Amino acid sequence: MFLGLTWLGWAILIAAYVPVALLLGWLAHRFSWRSTAFGATAIVTAIPFGAAIAEAVYVEYNWRALCATATTEIKRQVVVEGFYDDGFRYSGWNSMRGGKDGFRYVEWKDKQGRIWRSEGFDEPHLRTVQIDKPTARYHWQMAPFSTPIGHLLKKRDDKIVDSQTGEIIARRVVGYRYPAFVDRFWWQWFDAPPQTCGSGRDIWSETLIGVDRKE
Repeated sequence: MFLGLTWLGWAILIAAYVPVALLLGWLAHRFSWRSTAFGATAIVTAIPFGAAIAEAVYVEYNWRALCATATTEIKRQVVVEGFYDDGFRYSGWNSMRGGKDGFRYVEWKDKQGRIWRSEGFDEPHLRTVQIDKPTARYHWQMAPFSTPIGHLLKKRDDKIVDSQTGEIIARRVVGYRYPAFVDRFWWQWFDAPPQTCGSGRDIWSETLIGVDRKE
């Protein structure tokens, strides 16, 4: 990538500019380099190409600043019976059946904001009941969607918080970058995901240790 554009993006930009360059060459030959027609055409046709490059450079600058903050920090591990998940991920907790992760319960919030408690992962029948509020001390906080923080940039902030003290005992920040205008011409056809920066580590499995975890 150069100046915020992929090499394919630059190829598209150059290919698009070839007919423009030919037009400018024809005008220069017909009217001379100093003619008003040539000057006006050169300025007008340069604007979209300059804007495309300027956009890419702008996004690249902010992307580097975002990636400088993208990190994973785990201050300490804690052994717990269960935890509270506020990110609507309950469908994934079926993988905990069998009790291999060692958690005796998980409290979670659904899309309507209701709080539930699931327990019995090591038993034949998983039990889920609605509760008024979370009782677990440690909360896994992550918005269901990444947050826009600038043009073509998003950030996801994943935390595990001690609800009694407010201490953040683990945090993961991941940056997402979407392609600039020129690169979108080919990016969309390949269904390519956005670029990311930051660690792919799963902080809840490294920070929250189930009291009955089986090694």
